[in-house]
Amino acid sequence: ILDGACSSFPCYSTADLNNIQSSSLFLGVPGHSTWPTTPLTGNLTISGTVDLTGFSLVGIGTQGSFSKTASSDVLKVQTLALDITGNIDLGGAASHVSAFAAKSGGTAVTFVNDQSFSIPGSLSLPAGDALAAYSAGVTTASGGTATLSTTTGNITVNGQISTGTANVSAAGAIVAGSTGGISASTANLTAVTGIGSTAAPLSTAVDTLNAVNTGSGDIEISNSRALTVNTASNYGGSVGIEAYGGLTTGAMLTALVNGSMVPIYSRTGNIALTAHSPLTIGTGGVESGSGTITLTAGGPFSPVTTDIITVNGPLTTPLGTVGAITLNGYDAAGANAPAGANVARNLYVPPTLSQCVANPALAGCSMVLPSLATCTASPATPGCSAILPTLAACTANPTAAGCSAVLPTLGACLASPATPGCSVVLPTLAACIATPTAAGCSVVLPTLASCTADPSLAGCSVVLPSLSTPVMAQLVKNLQNTLDNAGSQDGGSTQSKPSTDEEKEGKSEPMPGKKPKKGVASCTI
Repeated sequence: ILDGACSSFPCYSTADLNNIQSSSLFLGVPGHSTWPTTPLTGNLTISGTVDLTGFSLVGIGTQGSFSKTASSDVLKVQTLALDITGNIDLGGAASHVSAFAAKSGGTAVTFVNDQSFSIPGSLSLPAGDALAAYSAGVTTASGGTATLSTTTGNITVNGQISTGTANVSAAGAIVAGSTGGISASTANLTAVTGIGSTAAPLSTAVDTLNAVNTGSGDIEISNSRALTVNTASNYGGSVGIEAYGGLTTGAMLTALVNGSMVPIYSRTGNIALTAHSPLTIGTGGVESGSGTITLTAGGPFSPVTTDIITVNGPLTTPLGTVGAITLNGYDAAGANAPAGANVARNLYVPPTLSQCVANPALAGCSMVLPSLATCTASPATPGCSAILPTLAACTANPTAAGCSAVLPTLGACLASPATPGCSVVLPTLAACIATPTAAGCSVVLPTLASCTADPSLAGCSVVLPSLSTPVMAQLVKNLQNTLDNAGSQDGGSTQSKPSTDEEKEGKSEPMPGKKPKKGVASCTI
């Protein structure tokens, strides 16, 4: 791509290109496109000052590399989108670009710009099979290196920088966009007026971080995983780094950075290091010239036993008045763990057993109170009153965990059926009518005396003997025999004629020594 006339093929003339009436210009074929089926191969270069700012978007692609013919060559574009299978080298003399997106299948992307630019989170592309390969952000092959810098102005990270090593250097600030971030093994960040901000920390997903700000502004970074910070040095503002995982700082530096060899340093601002897993301060220590130092593992008074702050290097605030040092976490360890009047140790102090019994939801009570399993096995253990369910809850749901230790035993209910809770321990009347010999039915069914007095009571049907039992059958047989015998004797006497007038009139007296016979009127069983 030449800034002059094109004397021989293959080349593009800037003058000819600028005659194209379009808002977008695409040169070559995206390196990662499957169209055409026979791809165009070869390298693309620019020569001279290639000014294509008349187009709002310029896309350049090839299945080769993209670079300059000479380091002094300059590319001027509003939004530049590159899709290259090889390396991208736009170093040397600064380009003049407002937005830069690059996808490289190679191991290196190098871009120097002479003004503020953004890494877009999205591209507005015309429809087209080949154009779909262009993407926002900056990407290299796995393990590659992306080097992005400005000679003046800011770098705004609206899209993702995905690479092995991310080198981002701004003559102004490195600004965190709403959706952008850096994903890499190592991030080396340098700025003059800040890296991220308190309101919008720079989002990273890196393993190792080096961040240096040489002027005003803060360093504010939020990392999505465990992090090692070799350097975080700020000349004119605060340092705030949060890692959603363990955070470890490094040893003393081998050269001065912002006038200090301490790896975590702020000349005038506060320093706050936060880990969501153990925080380990390396032998290089932490230094705040006139601000405060706050070290947090998990949070203030964290009950999590892994939230340990280990301090292997000095924590110092040498300039001006001595600033406060705050430790937030479960515990502090290490040879340099600070103490003194200017140190606030917001470390875990477990609540007492009585506090946890009164309020089991209090932070740390899970480590003080006995477990449900312990209380189920030994309900009298101190603190179990706050762990086991209530009698009312167990009466409503007898199978709930822990209720076996709360409800009375079957033996206790047999001895005293009116004991609270026995209503769900003893079998129901219906169950006992179905199976009278079931455990516990002896106190559920009515007594024999109650049923003899009132046979209609519920349950008496299985308490009283039935007519079909052998004993009852024999009783009925005996009764029938008695009735039959009595009837035979009465029948014989009524057939004989009375011999006297007295007998006719029914007035005869019984023989001496004999009792009169009587018939059986009724029998109750």
